[in-house]
Amino acid sequence: MTASRSILFILWLGCAFGDGAASWTIETIDAVAATYASLRVAASGDAHVAYVRADHVLNYAFWDHSLRRWFTTTLDPGGDFSSLALDSKQRPHISYIGYGTGKLKYAFWDGSAWHSQAIETPTGRIAYYTSIAVAPDDHPTIGFYEYIGLDTDGYALRLRTVTWNGSQWELRTVDGTRGSGKFNDVAVDMKGGRHMAYANVDYGNASLRYAYSFNGPWKPEIIGGVSGENGVYSTSIAVDKEDVPHISCTHTRKLVVQYTTRVAGTWKTEVVGSVLRMAVPDRNGIALDDEGRPYISYFDAGAGTLNLAHKTAAGWQREVVDSGGLNNSLQIQNGELWVVYAATDGLRAARRKLIAEDSSR
Repeated sequence: MTASRSILFILWLGCAFGDGAASWTIETIDAVAATYASLRVAASGDAHVAYVRADHVLNYAFWDHSLRRWFTTTLDPGGDFSSLALDSKQRPHISYIGYGTGKLKYAFWDGSAWHSQAIETPTGRIAYYTSIAVAPDDHPTIGFYEYIGLDTDGYALRLRTVTWNGSQWELRTVDGTRGSGKFNDVAVDMKGGRHMAYANVDYGNASLRYAYSFNGPWKPEIIGGVSGENGVYSTSIAVDKEDVPHISCTHTRKLVVQYTTRVAGTWKTEVVGSVLRMAVPDRNGIALDDEGRPYISYFDAGAGTLNLAHKTAAGWQREVVDSGGLNNSLQIQNGELWVVYAATDGLRAARRKLIAEDSSR
C-alpha cells in the first residue's frame, strides 16, 4: 500500500491464561488508547483492522503475514464507530461516523489507494454503531442507527441501511420501532442474503432482534423480548455455510453473555458465561470454525478481562485471553483464532491455533 508504514513494537506474552491448553501470542498493534476495533483476516493470512484512536482519528492497521509485522496508517482525522469487511479480492471496506458531524462515511482500498466519501442520507444525525458487510458481487451494505431524523425535531432512534447497487446507494429502513439498532451487526451469506442482528434499547420495546433481506425490503423479527428490563447490548453475528445466523449479545440486567441460533426454524438461546459488570458501548465478537462451532469473545469490565468461550459437546468452555478487551472483534482463519481489542497500553491482537481440545473437552 502506498501509505507510509511504521513498524510497531511487538509485545510477546506467549503464555496461556485461564484453563486453556493453548498459548496466545499477544501483540500491541498501536500503543495509543483506541476503541471500536473491527478485524478481518484474509485467506492469505494477512489481517486488516479498522479502529478509532482516543483523539477520534480513524486508523487502519495491516498485518503482513510474510513479514509478521503490523503497519498502521491514518484514514480520517475525525472518525467514530468503525466497522470493516473484505471483498472478493480481500480488499478492506470500512464504515464509520464522521466525528462531530453525525454523518455516515465509507472508505475502501482499491488495490493501489484509499478512497473515502460521505454517504448522503436524509438523516439529521447518525450515532453509535455502524456495521458493514460486502456481498459476493462486491457491493457493500452498511447498517447505522439513525439518531435524529430530518423530518422531526425529536429522535428517530431506528435502524437503517445503505447498499451500493453499482451506481448509487439504496436506503432502506430495517426496523422503525423506537430504539432499534443502537447496537447492530450485519453479515452477508454466499448467496448475497443480508442478515442483521441488533438490539432494541427502548424501555418499552427492549429486545434482541434479527432481520433478513435478499435484494428487497428487510424482514425484522423479535428473537427474545425483555420489555421493561434493561435489554441486550453488544450484539454480533456470523452466518454459517448453510446460511444459518449465529448471534451473540450481553443481557444487561442478568449480566450474562448469550448465544442464539436458529435450529429447525426455531430460535434457541443459551447462556455462554457471566460478567461482573458491563462496559458501554461495547461489542462482543463471534466466529465459526470449519465445522460451524461458535466461538465468542467478550469483555468483563468488572474483572477487567477479555474472555473467550467456545461450544463443545460437553458445553461451553471458557478461558481468559488477556487483561483489557473492550470493543473486541473475533475471527477464525486458516485454523487460527484472532481477536483484537482495547487494552490499557493500546490496541492489541491475540492469536492462537485451534487445537483438538477445543472440540473435545
